[in-house]
Amino acid sequence: MKTSHLAKLALVVAFALPASTTLAQTAPTAIQRLQVSAFGGLTGTYTNFLGGKNAGITLGGDLTFMTVPHVKPSFELRGTAPIDGGHVDSQLNFLLGPKVEYRYNRFHPYADFLFGRGQITYENGGVLYNNTLYLKTTSFIYSLGGGLDYQLTDHWGAKFDYQFQHWDTPFVGTVYNPIHPKAITLGVTYRFNFNRGYRRR
Repeated sequence: MKTSHLAKLALVVAFALPASTTLAQTAPTAIQRLQVSAFGGLTGTYTNFLGGKNAGITLGGDLTFMTVPHVKPSFELRGTAPIDGGHVDSQLNFLLGPKVEYRYNRFHPYADFLFGRGQITYENGGVLYNNTLYLKTTSFIYSLGGGLDYQLTDHWGAKFDYQFQHWDTPFVGTVYNPIHPKAITLGVTYRFNFNRGYRRR
């Protein structure tokens, strides 16, 4: 049943994307109100748990419904997965939320407020606390962040991103509840253009 649903969804997407592109191309002077961009990069995270450090990959995207002069409010979703969890703990997270970008020529500084879920995997056999051995824990996360996108071409750009996160842990009464990981990402952005007659400012 799941395979059937996925096949139907794939067919809908396959027909919908060419149709949307065709509609956009029939009005080359129209304003492109819906904008989609994607980004990816390498992330270094200080986990704030017993000095832990992670190296990971971050992938995400932004969806913009309107653009006012110089300001672009968006809805963002992103995920970060560790490729090297270090020797203490590895952190996996999925976040979404609002983002506001300011455009000044090729420089696009931004701020975001994201929230979601995360999972911590404790290395070296887990962490023993109050007679309970913890191998993995999950947490609600919120993250305050910002960064800078530098537009290289109409489509491609370079990205610097910083996130300051809040995670809850089961280690109540210690300095490790809550924890505040700090993540820095260096990567690239790609902005889709479904209207060939539209040029971004």
